[in-house]
Amino acid sequence: MGYLKNIVYAILFTASFACAGNGQEKIMEVKPQKTKTQKNITAPTEILVKFKPGTDPEYVKKIQGQYGLEIVKELSTSGLYLMKVVGDVSLETVLKNLKKLDRIKYAEPNHKYRINNK
Repeated sequence: MGYLKNIVYAILFTASFACAGNGQEKIMEVKPQKTKTQKNITAPTEILVKFKPGTDPEYVKKIQGQYGLEIVKELSTSGLYLMKVVGDVSLETVLKNLKKLDRIKYAEPNHKYRINNK
């Protein structure tokens, strides 16, 4: 009977070391870093319109009148305009119609980003 008792103690002793681990485990705590966040702010009436190369200024004026647009400024890239919707048509409708035109490479809302340190 004493022999069986020693075996049980040996098993329990071995099992307790197996459950405890080897003592070399490291627990790493991950702390959230403070990072800059971006807030996307869409200018509600501004769009960027890129015309294909070779588009004449008269066509740009025609598009302005047809879709109720006003040029805010011509950007340094050839054929890229910052425009403002001044008519009664919604921004989404204007963008949808401009994207269908052959002489326009792209038309997108003017997204502005603000970076905060919070």
